[in-house]
Amino acid sequence: SELTIPAQIDKEIIKKIQDYAIKIFKILSLKDLSRLDFFYDYENNQIYFNEVNTLPGFTTISMYPQLFNHEGISTKELITILLK
Repeated sequence: SELTIPAQIDKEIIKKIQDYAIKIFKILSLKDLSRLDFFYDYENNQIYFNEVNTLPGFTTISMYPQLFNHEGISTKELITILLK
């Protein structure tokens, strides 16, 4: 597998995944911090929900802080925000 940030998929698919994530978050009565993982099948244009990570990792290879780093938020800043 390869980590590509941002994902090289259409904005329409990104929006659908975000909408699904919000719906699943509410259906499962999640709160606070979690990461919902999805797979996207390019050939069949299908989105599959994979899993919930209730406490995303914060190692040097963890995707969660890397996503925020890409947006200009350091891991230290992210942890400070989450603690507030």
